[in-house]
Amino acid sequence: MLVSAEQRIEQVADGIHYKGYLKIKERTFEYDFKLTIPIPELGNQPLSTTRDEVNKQIRSTFQLCLKKDGSELELTDEEYAFFFMVLLNSAVDLYYNPQTRAKNLGLKLCGAGLLALRGAATTIGITRRGKLEFASELCKMLNAPKFDCALTA
Repeated sequence: MLVSAEQRIEQVADGIHYKGYLKIKERTFEYDFKLTIPIPELGNQPLSTTRDEVNKQIRSTFQLCLKKDGSELELTDEEYAFFFMVLLNSAVDLYYNPQTRAKNLGLKLCGAGLLALRGAATTIGITRRGKLEFASELCKMLNAPKFDCALTA
């Protein structure tokens, strides 16, 4: 099923902390996404061997707080996996975007505090809108009262 979606991701700390929202159809979820390992170092980490260990490793490395209508949602491993993949892909895209790298270099060279004193904005982010293809199992999960996305065929 094709579903309209919109996502805003903003850098809080380069490579390790992001926030924003994910809108699926008419339902908006706010998120705070923290990584304990900086994005450029993610490929250097050994993976656990069992499914339970992998889930624990993912949750400890990629700390996700997802809110609907201001209330934090407790996510199952399957739910967490969906939101984690969407947010990780967006965070990696933002991190490696040439404009992001140039802005971060400028912030390091000039100092964010000095730029703020001069009235310059230091927010780095991207908003994307489009349609996503969701499998029927994912639509069923997102239609549950917890998410209440009201996806119809």
